[in-house]
Amino acid sequence: MDIAPLPSLNDEFNSVFPPGWGTTIIGKKIVEGEDKFPNVELHFFINCTNEEEFGKWLMEFENSTSSSYVIACTDVENGAKLKLKRRLRCHHSTRCTKTYNPSLKNKTRNTNCPSKITVKIHVIRKKYRGKKENFQLLQEAPCEVKLILTHNHMTNTADSLRFRKVSKNVREELLSLYKNGHTAGTALEMIKCNIQLTRDDYVTALADRNICPTYKYCYDLYMKEFKENYGPMKFDTEAKMFLENNLTLYNAEKRETITNILEMFMEVAKIEEDEKFLYKVLL
Repeated sequence: MDIAPLPSLNDEFNSVFPPGWGTTIIGKKIVEGEDKFPNVELHFFINCTNEEEFGKWLMEFENSTSSSYVIACTDVENGAKLKLKRRLRCHHSTRCTKTYNPSLKNKTRNTNCPSKITVKIHVIRKKYRGKKENFQLLQEAPCEVKLILTHNHMTNTADSLRFRKVSKNVREELLSLYKNGHTAGTALEMIKCNIQLTRDDYVTALADRNICPTYKYCYDLYMKEFKENYGPMKFDTEAKMFLENNLTLYNAEKRETITNILEMFMEVAKIEEDEKFLYKVLL
């Protein structure tokens, strides 16, 4: 395989790829999709040596192109020549039988999008049978990527942005806000406020689920990751049982009884109607 870089292609697609990854494009071709629409396929190498680094590159690429990709399959490799071989697809390509229709109230994200990524992370070897130029490129950029760049939908419209996956940073910010006593609603308002203070594209950012999650996501995240360890948001019967169980465990561990603490919290609840304040006291 001849993997000589093509400077003209690097210049043409320079704005597409995130900087700092030593991207070297070696090929471009037009392939016919299922709908007979021409799709652009790029063949290039980047400086990623493991799965974690490729994940960082993918996140930057998704942010720069307002796209999202999900894993289609991962091939098992023995590690002799390849560390990783994986295929990804645009998340607008699903197994759903319905396709996107802007006239529908409950829209599906499925458009049978042709955009795909195939990635191979090569093992860096001391010896290489082949051209010297190929060996040098694999040493500098061992991650080989084939990308069908063409989407069959707009990537920067509200209808597309609303389906993007929530970023890891936003997820961690939500958990941090929950620990400080916020509910799903107040945590979401804090994120929106932060977006307004830090970004110029406020309206676009609000439509992008990667930056601004939905209330449903905020609530589901709390129920899945937070409630088990920190208890309910509201001080109701369930919260009272949670507190009683934790007090019982604490008393057993310390071998002493904390007297009247539950009654004290109930008095606080009557005096202070702010659920956020009560939640902080309980923690």
